[in-house]
Amino acid sequence: GPAGAREVGGVMRTQAELERANPRNLRRYGLASAEEYFARQATQKAEKAILDAILRDSSVPSDDKHHATAAYHMSWGRAHNNCPKCWLLRGCCICHVLTAVPVRPHRVVVYMHHLEWGRGSSTGNLIKECIGGDLFVSGHRNHEAALAALCEREEGRVAVLWPGHDAIDVRDIARKMPLRPRGAWETGGEMDRGKADGERV
Repeated sequence: GPAGAREVGGVMRTQAELERANPRNLRRYGLASAEEYFARQATQKAEKAILDAILRDSSVPSDDKHHATAAYHMSWGRAHNNCPKCWLLRGCCICHVLTAVPVRPHRVVVYMHHLEWGRGSSTGNLIKECIGGDLFVSGHRNHEAALAALCEREEGRVAVLWPGHDAIDVRDIARKMPLRPRGAWETGGEMDRGKADGERV
């Protein structure tokens, strides 16, 4: 790592800061320079301050806080240095080896917790790239509206993939019914409440 502190973009950076912006990490993040790295860090810090202010404000409705949290994590959560498609570090991107496999007439949708967005170990995002599915984030206004519209439009033909004790065998579901898989099971239970009715398979 660097031998000591030095100035970057007019700001004196500590050795620890410079080590985080070393050439190897910059390649992994897909960034061209330390200046770009620190500029992104400054933007993230400013956005986080805005989010914190919203969350501390008792006059802000809970739905607005949920939306702000979801929007922040989608922009600056786990994926802010990752490939926006495969969610792996840009230096480890696998998009060039992904293959699209249409599953029509079925439509696969992932409804995920905002903390799942950008998780490199998640395969839910690959549904969009590989089988033309959709990703919706819990609490994000636009995503919630789009999901509600989809469930209303496909009423009676929606099934939720869920490992519950009361789930029915998928073979008992009509073949033309689209499945709506979820994100990680541990974050999905709370999101399931209040959504469109559908068989749990």
